[in-house]
Amino acid sequence: MADTLWAIVLGMVQGATEFLPVSSSGHLLILYHLRGVPMEALAMTAFLHLGTFLAVLMFVRREVGELFKALKGCFSPISSFKEDKWFRVLIYTVVSTFVTIVLALPFESKLEGIFEDLSWMVGVFYVFTAMLLLISDRLRGTMKVESLGFLKSILIGCFQALAILPGVSRSGSTIFAGIMVGLQRDEALKYSFILSLPVTLGAGLLSLKEVVATPVFPVVSGFVTSLFVGLLALKVLKMVVRLRRLSVFAFYCLFLGIGILFWR
Repeated sequence: MADTLWAIVLGMVQGATEFLPVSSSGHLLILYHLRGVPMEALAMTAFLHLGTFLAVLMFVRREVGELFKALKGCFSPISSFKEDKWFRVLIYTVVSTFVTIVLALPFESKLEGIFEDLSWMVGVFYVFTAMLLLISDRLRGTMKVESLGFLKSILIGCFQALAILPGVSRSGSTIFAGIMVGLQRDEALKYSFILSLPVTLGAGLLSLKEVVATPVFPVVSGFVTSLFVGLLALKVLKMVVRLRRLSVFAFYCLFLGIGILFWR
């Protein structure tokens, strides 16, 4: 029973913080520090990521369907890039994701020390996230994703790579970067959701190698919880971005960051 309750707690935290701009890795690290996570809960991280992947896949299923249709453009890429807006979105998504992988993957092992302890640096990263969110509410854009261009998609990929740091929000940094380069708020949000698909799927699949003999019921409980809480968090984030109220999460991250800095 205790393992199942702990799995539900982890699922709630992962589902909410993966999409709300408050850093899921930072919150899981705080939980680890406060309670200590047993080996089966660490292995369960893979299934929590897969739960949030399924949540965002369901949320942007129409856009994903259009991207799959656009794959046919690979047979005539030059003409498709000019004529098919969804093929351009597909290419920009690949570019942003590739940049994120190139920048983040080499540093993953070097940053493990931060994940093992609640370092004061996590507090700094939370304050950084708060600043991004406060600025985001004051930015305006008029561009759609299909007009993004390569340089701007590279820049968004760079900001997404920052989310490897615990305390830096992936959704917050990509939404900020999207609006900063000129995307409409809804378009920046949509692109952030699309970019989260390969990231959450990749994180889940990479974590599967750490899975050991884990009780089935806690795993299923964590997976289902992260899925449904993730769907709710996506709807909340969409509403908050449209209402220009990211500052609510900014003050939360600022409070949390300062608290960690004083604590450590």
